[in-house]
Amino acid sequence: MDEIAKKRILSSIPLKVVNDERIPISCGSGCFLKYKNNDLFLTVWHNIKHEGKLVIEIDFDLQNGAKCAELDGFGHYAIGNITKDKMYDVDFAYRHLKFIPCKRTYTDQILMKEIKENRIQLIDDLNTEPSADEEYGFAGYVMPKLFPKESMPDGKFVGIESTNVYHHGLKFVGYKDNFIVFKLPEEQMSHSYFKGTSGAPILDSKGNLVALVVQGDNNEY
Repeated sequence: MDEIAKKRILSSIPLKVVNDERIPISCGSGCFLKYKNNDLFLTVWHNIKHEGKLVIEIDFDLQNGAKCAELDGFGHYAIGNITKDKMYDVDFAYRHLKFIPCKRTYTDQILMKEIKENRIQLIDDLNTEPSADEEYGFAGYVMPKLFPKESMPDGKFVGIESTNVYHHGLKFVGYKDNFIVFKLPEEQMSHSYFKGTSGAPILDSKGNLVALVVQGDNNEY
């Protein structure tokens, strides 16, 4: 894995919205960002509109399950004309938050052992404009599958399994409304294959942050 692929994967922070019983009801992504002297956490607004608590996974082990940190207090933007009473939510949310050390845990299928990697905070001045000559990519977790307590070996916890995806080779297409549009190199894929990556940072080939994943439309994100 090259350094840019590793940066894209480790900077994408998995989010979950959980109910009062701590069962995940929605999944998304976000990122930690050091912008000038500000420590921020960025995601998209539709990730935090659900009823429930927004959490990030700090660590995981088979005996105790996931260790999570709850996030709240997000701000977001709206645009429009207040004199005409027409305002629209921008699908972006943020909050001031110092980087929380957290880990990516996965199983190496060749070595058949559990691997842990430290996730990272992006450091960026946010001055990079998208370019048609650049290559972009993002990562996240999709297609979550819940396992009830009764099906788990210890019967104490609800289980959740997700598929880690990494997409690269995206090309900048242009702007549409308030969105930056990128085209995926893959053939047409269903939206379910990307649901859960909303809020993931989109980085160029130099590791600069240019956008967050919001939605897909005809193989474009």
